[in-house]
Amino acid sequence: MGTNMMTHIKKIQDLVSPPKITENIVANDERLYMFFSIDICNSTQMKETVAAWFEATKLLYNEQFQFMHFWKYNGDEVLYAEPFSTVEAMAETISQAYIYIKSVRKAIQVQLMKARNQQASVCVDGSKCKKEDNVDQSAYELFNLKGAFWIARTNRADGDNTKNLFVKSAPFDEFLGINIDEGFRISKKVSGSKLVIDSKIMFLLLLAQGINENDVGTCDVVNESSAFWNCARSISGNGKKKLDSFLRCCYFANYSNLKGVWGNKGYPIFWYYQDIEADCDYDEQIDDNFVTPTQITKEWLQKLNNIYKKVKVRDEFVNILDYVGSSKRIEYRSESFSRLYYSVACLNPVSGKVLIAKRSLGRKHLKNVWEFSSFKHTTGSVVDSLEKRFDDEFGVKIKLCTDEEAEANLVPLHFCTIYRNGQAHNSILCTGEFLGSLSDSEIINRIKSHVDADRFADFRFVDIEDIAEYTSIDLKDIETDSFNALSDLSTPFAENVTAMYFKKSVKAVINYHEKKSKWYE
Repeated sequence: MGTNMMTHIKKIQDLVSPPKITENIVANDERLYMFFSIDICNSTQMKETVAAWFEATKLLYNEQFQFMHFWKYNGDEVLYAEPFSTVEAMAETISQAYIYIKSVRKAIQVQLMKARNQQASVCVDGSKCKKEDNVDQSAYELFNLKGAFWIARTNRADGDNTKNLFVKSAPFDEFLGINIDEGFRISKKVSGSKLVIDSKIMFLLLLAQGINENDVGTCDVVNESSAFWNCARSISGNGKKKLDSFLRCCYFANYSNLKGVWGNKGYPIFWYYQDIEADCDYDEQIDDNFVTPTQITKEWLQKLNNIYKKVKVRDEFVNILDYVGSSKRIEYRSESFSRLYYSVACLNPVSGKVLIAKRSLGRKHLKNVWEFSSFKHTTGSVVDSLEKRFDDEFGVKIKLCTDEEAEANLVPLHFCTIYRNGQAHNSILCTGEFLGSLSDSEIINRIKSHVDADRFADFRFVDIEDIAEYTSIDLKDIETDSFNALSDLSTPFAENVTAMYFKKSVKAVINYHEKKSKWYE
């Protein structure tokens, strides 16, 4: 074969051959990631017995768990990844993952039962229905989802203090390493309606709680001079409530062998669930052995301390603690996924004024700033979801304004950018009205008796004239403050400070309610 032909073939091979993994490794990427998987229980059996399977389970793949970035699909499994930010944020994210599993499961069950009932109604003439139509109703009712949550620290490609790598690749980013495999291994050790939690998360959160309460016993994995110690001691208020609430829902199920993990020594399996009666059956099993889960107590801090010494992963865990206590925490930026927030600005039709809320000094970001509350949509109807979230947050009922000609879609008054944990997100401003014909003071009193003081310090109703006294901060200020918050360096803003879009938003809301049906003209 001639030289020219060899050169031509080599060029073609270079074009069509995928790059080597090592060429895509982000060499300076040193971060701690959280991973969440959600999977269908007994999916093969369900596919064989349940009609309308695909139409119903599309909900699992169409919805997004808004607390984390979508990573990829792996068969029936949906995977999410998110950089670690704070101890209390991780506890809340896992709790929200559990709630998400329950809500998606319920929505899919409703779809499956609806499809079954529609098919059954076709067979009213007494003729024999198709096999799928005669499936026992329990097959639909038993549909369930399960989840797993784990962490892994990535480092430089030439680093010696980690066993995991972050790879930049198409069509999605990839994570490789023993702790990634550990997560996939534990994901097989849980049944429906529960989350299985890796031992590093359990050790980390128990240690944070122990340090915070000055009760670590003889656990010696860190000392009082460590950055993690100072980090754990600083947890207070609402953050401590989230941590304590999370640990009350954690249970030890049993020990199991995870192939390739800890030299096949016994790995403690921890489950997270909130409803003892509904989520845990009397005959739960792991590895075909019956188990009786027991609630986690503080004694597990010392147990895990001893276990980590014996299986020789203590140094690896100390590296994770060092990262958690450091100021290196940077938000992962994915071009393939952006969270969408809804800013809800509500008008009181009695006064014609708009409610605004002042963020408390206890917040990580935008301390002391006046705003409208922002929410992330989870599952179901956007309108129903946001109305419920507003009621849950503030204790008052609202009706969101919709465009009836467009199938009751929300009316988008304008779009803007907001920052959360150092990352920019899209936000839509929508509006609604308070129900009940209450005065401004009556609404505020109800809100103050209900709302978490760690989130909001004060409330007001304003109109276009009132907002003249407020000072706006620009997007750069908001971005800088959001990044500072990652390292607990965010400082309070001055009195009567609002986000850049605030004045425009108040005017847009009041103008909309004056025009109503002609808002788009």
